[in-house]
Amino acid sequence: MKRYLSLVLALLLALCLFSCGKAEDTPSDDNYLDLTKVSGTVVFGEISNMMYEPESYVGKTVKIKGNFAYMTDEETGVTYYACVVPDATACCQNGIEFIWGDGSHDFSEYPESGKEITVEGVFRTYTEGDTEFMHLVDAKLEF
Repeated sequence: MKRYLSLVLALLLALCLFSCGKAEDTPSDDNYLDLTKVSGTVVFGEISNMMYEPESYVGKTVKIKGNFAYMTDEETGVTYYACVVPDATACCQNGIEFIWGDGSHDFSEYPESGKEITVEGVFRTYTEGDTEFMHLVDAKLEF
């Protein structure tokens, strides 16, 4: 019985040791924020943090999964593209604007509104008029 118990304890210890290792496909860089592996509530909160403390995120690469959305400003004719994430109750949405690659993609190349997408790009802020906005630049888009 002692032998069996020792074997079980050894296996549990080995399992604990191996399960604590880092996943090889997860970047360990502090400048990388992968929000694709966490709940919508966490993503919603993190995007809120980005809006309140953008200086903490500038220059970081952010990866996010959500639904594609776009809006065209009627006054300027500029179209803005975003990845939108609902909270857990789906009562509220939060999102982040992105620029796919160098911004040269044609509207027809984008997915339909509401389609699930994954976006990865570098967090930057910009100003239009008196308002500061945030977006992901040089973004990779998967759909």
